[in-house]
Formats: sequence, C-alpha cells, structure tokens
Amino acid sequence: PTPEQFQACRDKFLTVQLAEQVGVPVPHAIAVSTLDEAKEAMQTVAGPVVIKARESSGGRGIAFIDTPEDLEDAWKHFDGHGAYIQQRVPSGRKFDVCLLYDANGILRRKFVQEETRWYPTETSVSTVQRSVHRPDLIDLAVRTIAPIGWRGIVELEYMEDENGTPWLLEINPRLWSSVELAVQCGIDFPTLAVKLALGERIPPDPGYAADQYCVWSMPGELLRRFRCFVRRDREGRRRACPVGTHDNILSMRDPMPVLGVFVTVLRHSLDISLWRHLFCRP
Repeated sequence: PTPEQFQACRDKFLTVQLAEQVGVPVPHAIAVSTLDEAKEAMQTVAGPVVIKARESSGGRGIAFIDTPEDLEDAWKHFDGHGAYIQQRVPSGRKFDVCLLYDANGILRRKFVQEETRWYPTETSVSTVQRSVHRPDLIDLAVRTIAPIGWRGIVELEYMEDENGTPWLLEINPRLWSSVELAVQCGIDFPTLAVKLALGERIPPDPGYAADQYCVWSMPGELLRRFRCFVRRDREGRRRACPVGTHDNILSMRDPMPVLGVFVTVLRHSLDISLWRHLFCRP
C-alpha cells in the first residue's frame, strides 16, 4: 500500500469518515484536540461514549467515559495526541475479517474469525478465536475498504449488536496477532503475502475450515484465568478450550517464539498497572 492508503487505515478517525462515506454502520465520532472540545463532543454524541487515540493498537489508547469526571481523569492520557470521542457500541459478538489483495487490487484470500475471549477486556487482545463462515461480513469488509484501493494484507474488526447489525470498530493495515488460526485452517497469509510481493503466482482460493479454535495461552489466557481465580470467578475458570485447539505461539515444531513469550511475560511482570488490574476487583 501507499503511505496515504496506510494512513487511511492507521488513523482510526479517518476510518470512521471512510465508513460513513460508503454507508457502512459505524458509531458516530467527533475529533477533538482539547479538553473543552472533548466535553462539547461528549454532549453532542448520544449515549455512553469512549475516547480513543487516533493511532493505537492492541486495545491501548481507549477509555470508557460515563461522566464528565471520567473524561477529565482520562484526558491526561490523550492531551497533546490526536483523539476523538465516539459513541459506544453495545457489547455483542466480535468478528475479524481478514483479507489479502494482490498488486492489481484483486482479492485473493478471505477469512473470518470470531473472538470469543479477551484479556483484559473485550477492547483488548483476543485470547481465543474461532473460524467462521460469514460471507455477509466479507462483502461488508470489501465494500468498506474499496475506496482506499488497498493492496496487501488488512484486517477489519466488527461488533455485531443484538439486532445483528455489524458495526465497524477499526481497520488494521497489518498482520493480526492471531494469524495462526487462519494458517491452521488452510490460509497461510504471511507466506502468500510474501509470494505476491515477489511477483510469484499463488493458487486459487481453496476456502478454509470453520469451527477451528486457536488460543493465545501465554501470557493472555494464563493471565485471564489467574484474574478469574483472584476474583473468585468460577464460571470464567470453567471455560476450557475445545479439544484440538491450536496455540497462536507455542509449537513443538517451532519453539523459538517461546523465547519471545518469556520476554513478554517478564516485561508485563514489571508493570504495576497489570498487577493492580489482576488483584483489584470490580
């Protein structure tokens, strides 16, 4: 993709404007640069809101706002950075639509997964994913990304409300952390992207297997279960992964990524806010 195409996906507020232009359901949003503008936007946007950084990933740069006091407390993390106030989407089923376009803008691969668990919240990184067949979401994602003229790999995230309406949350112009599920289902996005970049031919889309699961066991699911134990959430602890679930990182065939996992765990263990989140009950 060109720098302009990349920025159109990387900047979350530009993504909102793009979706509105093509008629894709997206929560109303207003860009803000000062606390006063944020307060005014909060009054304009109907219902509960969130404040988001225009450029972020992994659930970072998001704060849920219910009162003006919440906004004042959260603003110190956004002051001086691009941000916007957005209407909060009701919790529902969350889906990721993953696409691969070639240099001519032709869609070569498509894949949909449902996020079934997260850590620490549903706006954060998913810890368990399930492959699903949702042609309607693929069509919606293709319509969303079409005005950009995208080339390469892209992921679009949607939240489906209780009425079945899929709301666009964001577009990620990169590989996603749970790409291993697609690989296990028969679509090796990283390898296919490299082949296309080298000008090599790839075979026609063979489709993919549905109802396959993948888990981010370390540290994501491990931390989620530990938090359930600390908070005495028995129901959360009982939610075991189905038999045959693949792991996003751990593999006997390729053990080297485990080193990266241990480095990540060590880094998180030094984060005071993490321990506060684990032990402080809601």
